[in-house]
Amino acid sequence: HTIPAMSILRLAQVRAITGLGKSTIYLKLAPGKYHDEKFPRPVKLGARSVGWVADEVFAWVAACPSA
Repeated sequence: HTIPAMSILRLAQVRAITGLGKSTIYLKLAPGKYHDEKFPRPVKLGARSVGWVADEVFAWVAACPSA
């Protein structure tokens, strides 16, 4: 299954692709100890919803050192 590069991913999809949990994703976005400047920023979709650009998420995963 392929996802077009400019698709918008919802949190569940970002979790599946990155292997990160919801809390970890939001910790990477928030200022502080776990902040990751390279982690893709979500885009606002509505008053209470956000999504991530698919190619930014895939680029972040590709740039992560493998464990």
